Amino acid sequence: TCASPGLNGEVWFGTEIGAIRVENDYFYYRNTRRWLPNNSVNDIAVSADGTAWIATDNGISQIIAKEMTYDEKATYFTQQVEERHNRMGFICQSALLEQFDITTSQLAISDNDGLYTAMYGAAQAFRYALTGDKQAKELADRSFKAIKWLSDITPEPGFPARVIIPVDWHEDVNAQYSRESNLKHQKSDPFWKDIYPRFPLSADGKYRWKCDTSSDEIAGHYFYYGIYYDLVAETKEEKDTVKQVVADMTDHLIRHGFKLVDYDGKPTRWGSFDSDYFNSIWGWDQEGLNSMMMLSFLNVASHVTGNPKYEEVAKMLRDKEHYHINAMHPKEFFPPENVVPWDNNLGLMSFYGLLNDE
Repeated sequence: TCASPGLNGEVWFGTEIGAIRVENDYFYYRNTRRWLPNNSVNDIAVSADGTAWIATDNGISQIIAKEMTYDEKATYFTQQVEERHNRMGFICQSALLEQFDITTSQLAISDNDGLYTAMYGAAQAFRYALTGDKQAKELADRSFKAIKWLSDITPEPGFPARVIIPVDWHEDVNAQYSRESNLKHQKSDPFWKDIYPRFPLSADGKYRWKCDTSSDEIAGHYFYYGIYYDLVAETKEEKDTVKQVVADMTDHLIRHGFKLVDYDGKPTRWGSFDSDYFNSIWGWDQEGLNSMMMLSFLNVASHVTGNPKYEEVAKMLRDKEHYHINAMHPKEFFPPENVVPWDNNLGLMSFYGLLNDE
């Protein structure tokens, strides 16, 4: 629909479905409300400092090219996370009560608050190890305490919750997962777990915690515990605390035959790391990834606790169940419905412990 020269030979193009900036044969596509009030671009003007002014059917967009150091970028996003994504130390998504109005941001919950908190904590741990920044240490400590709380709040030793919320949370979370709702879910998804309440009450009656914890959560926990132990925990008390929570979680898995077992005494839907599950019709496609993850968990436990029993268990899984062979194919590429991005997260985090602590 239009074109405009920019700085240093770059060119902007307008189209009916967004704008494109071309620089040194790279094409940068800018569309949707992330960049434009409307995708239909009518005209583009570029000012002397490289700022692009883009006229659309719904108004004008200003896109600024701004250089930032990695430290400045990290500071910017850390501030944004702290302002809008911190709930009791857990890192979570936020929802806007009014579309596009950031001031109406409201903290939400997800299945994976523990995973996201672990990722954030790991980032702060690496930052602390590199810079010695006190804020990074504080945020890494806070993240550790939050995900450890997920294990502390449940009645089963070593079993972590997905989420913790105050008892007066603004949503009736258990009504959303009623017995009737569970049975309805099972009609389209036979493996949906019928457990109620999905948000049991804590022992002190002040909080609710979400059960049916998955491999996503566990991968995040082990990923962060190993990093926190190596890079952040400094005192004997800090290191002993990490050792205890890692031992509890690993002992839980071993005690229950390499399964996450919920408060109902049954495995969670996505918490099986055992060979019987891999040899079943519903677990064959997770054999590679979950074998690799289990070996990673045992490596982290062996490294953090110093207890030789975890290496003995890992050796048994290699010698008798061939977990190390399974682990050579940790990512499914076929059929298409098995190619999912969250497996990349689980693989990345688990390879860290598998290789770093071998």
